[in-house]
Amino acid sequence: MDFQKLSFTIAVLCIALLAQIAAGAEPLYHTCTTYKNFTANSDYDRNLNILLNDLYYNTPASGYKYISVSGKNDSVYGSALCRGDISKADCQICVFEAAKVIRQICPYNIAANIWYDYCSLEYSNFNDFGYPLSTGYFIRSEFRVSSPLSSLAQIQKFLYGLSDEASASTNLFAKGITEIEGLLLLYVYGLVQCPLDLTPANCSTCIKGRIDDLSDLFDGKGAQFLSATCNVRYELYPFFKP
Repeated sequence: MDFQKLSFTIAVLCIALLAQIAAGAEPLYHTCTTYKNFTANSDYDRNLNILLNDLYYNTPASGYKYISVSGKNDSVYGSALCRGDISKADCQICVFEAAKVIRQICPYNIAANIWYDYCSLEYSNFNDFGYPLSTGYFIRSEFRVSSPLSSLAQIQKFLYGLSDEASASTNLFAKGITEIEGLLLLYVYGLVQCPLDLTPANCSTCIKGRIDDLSDLFDGKGAQFLSATCNVRYELYPFFKP
């Protein structure tokens, strides 16, 4: 292998490594719809590739992008959302990884979602974007609060405050830290976010609905709720950018 080929190979490997790091290495969760598929090289396939390419280039500017690619009977709708505390470069790398991986694990599914630590991406043949859907997925952390029953109300109050802050902000994003009273030197780190096509009221409805769900799911551990319309996360360790 000559030097030029070796340099190119190293560059490709570096880009792949950076993509994994920025995206959060592995997807947190994904869904592939099973109600309908499309065929390779169809109009829908081509429109989907156009959409994913547009999301890669256009999401980093604001951290969120909704795109539709119209066809006679093969329109595709999609969006990508990057976490509000990451850089534009990390956002673009994460969206690139999400677009690549979703085509690998849901190759001909007509709709799919994928979540990483830094970003999420979805596409569908149905335009339901901008509505506070309640469906999603909970992930529990491995770190536990020593006195969970006395901590739940404080954590919910903290997250409600972040919800109000996010719905009043231009980017529908908020993060923060709070100390749990009665537990020595225990801090909780929280983050909430909605895509920019939600109204502030719908954003608040989605986030607070997920916070209310914690009363049934809380077990003293950190957790996060992933959905297409809002994300809620709290942990007992720092996980967001300063």
